[in-house]
Amino acid sequence: MKELSSPIPISPAIAPYLKKDAPREARLKAAGGLIPLPSSDLIPLFYHLLSDKDAQVRENAKKSLDGLPLNMLETFLANPELHPKILDYFAREVSLEHKHFETIALNRGTNDATIIFLAGKDNRQLLEIISHNQERIIRTPQIAEVLINNPNLDGVNQDRVLSFYQNYILSQPIADLPKDKEEAERDLPEKMEEKDELPQEAVKVVLPTEAKDEDGELTEEQRESLFQKIQRMPVSEKIKLALRGNKEARDLLVRDPNKIVATSVIRSPKITDGEVLKICQSRNVSEEVLRIISNNKEWTRNYQIKLELTNNPKTPLPMAIKFIGALRDSDLRMLTRSKNIPQALASTARRVLSQKKM
Repeated sequence: MKELSSPIPISPAIAPYLKKDAPREARLKAAGGLIPLPSSDLIPLFYHLLSDKDAQVRENAKKSLDGLPLNMLETFLANPELHPKILDYFAREVSLEHKHFETIALNRGTNDATIIFLAGKDNRQLLEIISHNQERIIRTPQIAEVLINNPNLDGVNQDRVLSFYQNYILSQPIADLPKDKEEAERDLPEKMEEKDELPQEAVKVVLPTEAKDEDGELTEEQRESLFQKIQRMPVSEKIKLALRGNKEARDLLVRDPNKIVATSVIRSPKITDGEVLKICQSRNVSEEVLRIISNNKEWTRNYQIKLELTNNPKTPLPMAIKFIGALRDSDLRMLTRSKNIPQALASTARRVLSQKKM
């Protein structure tokens, strides 16, 4: 991966138009694409002229970049030697076709901060390309966070990314956790003069005192203190706490709006069946949490967990329906009268009851 701090090379062919004393008319002509140059020189020239002191030159350069022929772009964006700042500009600022975003994602020269941005788009093929690049996800786990929270990522790829990411996090020492997504985004410079780089240092994570001991209940004051500390944590620290903290921490984090944080709770090696049952009874957890529980054969051997999953309106309908046949008649009758579950689930319960009577 190229570093964003490295300057964009200036070829001899475009150097005359970028000198401080270059005539305005020459710069305007260059910004308008009116000089005979190959795309390998012309596009970097437009990019450099976006920072010209003259507003008209900047405007012309932007129009030239926005109006590039799409067939020219395909070859240009696939070039691994292209500077990551230029790739990032096209990803964020130019109206491209889906295939061009995919080309940027496949380019090994594209910076991880650009991939974080692309992971939030609605192009399913693009998301699949990004989700298969485990090398990038290991290097910059924030990519996985954005992917998993993107509703356009299909379920199969979401499960794979989530499992890979969480297994990777589990295997890391506490001090090796990455910075959060916002820090990575901030480190991609807006202007070519800036010297910021993507973060490489780790953030040291220390479990709060209130989250270390599994024995005993916290006082109201301790719980409030833990809640406030969690509110200030970046995503990476919340994940580590979800996986290694105590019951009180898990109880707070399972309701976190971030899917990775919430699902990390139920992947914690410390979680008990009693906690899982309580989660199944909650209306304040995400569908993703309940879906993962529903797919866990060990937990769903517990009758009470199956029952609570069918009673929870947030349980994905296909998951709830598959438990109907295992329920007792008395519980099925309660489901048929419930106003809190989807009508399709109540209808299935009635049909199963009717078949049992035959």
